Amino acid sequence: RMGFAGFDYRSSADGFREHAVFSAFENNGTRAFDIGGLARLSDAEYDALEPTQWPVRDGDGKGRARLFADGAFFSQGGRAQFVASAKPTLATTLTKDFPLRLNTGRIRDQWHTMTRTGESPRLARHLPEPFVEINPSDAERFGVEDGGFARVATPYGSCVLRAVVTERQPAGHIFAPIHWTDETAADARIGALVAPCVDPCSGQPESKATPAIVTPLRFARQGFLLSRGSITLPEGVWWARVAVANGYGYRVAADLSDDAWTDVIRTAAASEDVIQLIDETKSLLSGATFLGDRATLIWALSPVAQSWDLALELFARDRLDQSERLSLLSGRSGRQLTNDGPLVCSCFSVGQKQIEAAIQQGCRSAFDVGKATRAGSNCGSCQPEIQRLIKISLAAESAMDLPRENPTS
Repeated sequence: RMGFAGFDYRSSADGFREHAVFSAFENNGTRAFDIGGLARLSDAEYDALEPTQWPVRDGDGKGRARLFADGAFFSQGGRAQFVASAKPTLATTLTKDFPLRLNTGRIRDQWHTMTRTGESPRLARHLPEPFVEINPSDAERFGVEDGGFARVATPYGSCVLRAVVTERQPAGHIFAPIHWTDETAADARIGALVAPCVDPCSGQPESKATPAIVTPLRFARQGFLLSRGSITLPEGVWWARVAVANGYGYRVAADLSDDAWTDVIRTAAASEDVIQLIDETKSLLSGATFLGDRATLIWALSPVAQSWDLALELFARDRLDQSERLSLLSGRSGRQLTNDGPLVCSCFSVGQKQIEAAIQQGCRSAFDVGKATRAGSNCGSCQPEIQRLIKISLAAESAMDLPRENPTS
């Protein structure tokens, strides 16, 4: 289906048969994985294939119940070997200039560098921006504000991320996800900050403990742009590209002047049908361009972060009436919009407020929440977040009960 010679498989059985052939190629018993005995399965036999323990060498009728049962091992002498490993120690040490440990990893909705998962608007709704998590005590120590920006620096580089102040991180540690690259963000390649130290046996990089420092960063304006086409933003603009339906979303922040932002918008606009609001007292810029009744570009910029839920809803429509056009300027809708809070369950689009409401109504486990809202009842990856919300709610209830149980004043 990809159109490449050699990959013109007619079925999954075709691909499996080739996989089996190459598992036996130049093997001669030197590698454990060998399913060459399955290379001639028919399509029907492949469809009926039960779970099989390898190796299944050519000529074997079935797999082996136990590996190494014959006493032979895959070493030069055929005997088992014990390797004495050195005591695990970190290759780096904390210093006055880099007093925190940077832990990097993935988040539940994305995979590697988002070449595929990053194209899903539904997955992007959960955590749309590159971020760094930091413990409240460390945030206070370094002057980092929740929801603001922070520069994360190590001896090997730096990047700028949205700050999330949370008890999820222990004091002295920060966490940043690996997924954003130069293709999807302006300054968020956290992998470039990791210490170039690897395990001497496995080669695994020490990507969980690089010495780091965080410093607060502030921009004159931040906000978003929604466009039917991709936008090239100028130097000095922090941006993160987000998958949205029928277009491109950009979360942005910068110290650009009004005229510079006007140039950015004029370059991105594909129409002369424009509405805009400039509030100099609040340093607010917002507006939209239209082709017929359809919005082709929407923007909103101000000193504080704004919700883009209303703009996303209207951007997805093919026709907007006059009142809906004007609501793009004010950021408020004339009708009541459902505000479910940040997305928690991507499978069923269940927001945090829906889950909190279920907890208030008596749900005390992820299973109970799943029955009430469906959240966490499919892939299950959001169940830890659901359990965290339950824990927070129960702790708040306990704190409220204490004064009644212990009247000391």
